[in-house]
Amino acid sequence: MEHTERIRVSAPSPRGDLTPFLSPQAAGLHAQLICGKLAAELNLLLDGFPALQLPDAEAIAARVGLLPRLLREDVSFAAGGIVCHSYFFRYLTENGGTGTPDEACAAAFRGAFGSTDSFFYIFREEAQRMQSGGFLWLCISRGSRGNTLRLLPTGGYTLPPASLAPVFALDLWEHAYLNTYETDRRAYADAFLRQLDWEAVGKRITGK
Repeated sequence: MEHTERIRVSAPSPRGDLTPFLSPQAAGLHAQLICGKLAAELNLLLDGFPALQLPDAEAIAARVGLLPRLLREDVSFAAGGIVCHSYFFRYLTENGGTGTPDEACAAAFRGAFGSTDSFFYIFREEAQRMQSGGFLWLCISRGSRGNTLRLLPTGGYTLPPASLAPVFALDLWEHAYLNTYETDRRAYADAFLRQLDWEAVGKRITGK
């Protein structure tokens, strides 16, 4: 009988030096202790279920209904945690990011929030208002009248509904910000936005 190598989910991790937003210690905590543990747990849970042994945690999260009921909650938690962190890291870039949104992003922010400055303000305030232990998402809402952007706070490792396409997510668990920013989540959210590769974000928003 031919042996098929087991497909395993990899832990998301930051690319390069993310200072000043995240210290190397904080980035290492995310990558090794949190994301690494979630990936190891998910791979263990999926042993014996080859239909869900996929390299993409987002695809696994969408298929948890194929698992026995007793496993669904644990698989959803582990897969959701990996997906949340992958959208947290996705557009963070070293060397301080690109600073401000490009025109593609600015146009989308004007349509959804009034201006780029308004989006930054609302994002910071929403991050400060949220209780610790969740993520703040920027999502694309696709509708018959076109696409628009919206912010979505979620608790734990809950993912946005299928009707929304995630762009990026801000980690609002205490381990992400407490050592550097204490309880000033506004400053943490602002530093996150300024560490993003806005050209890449713009391509995600416009689909180009």
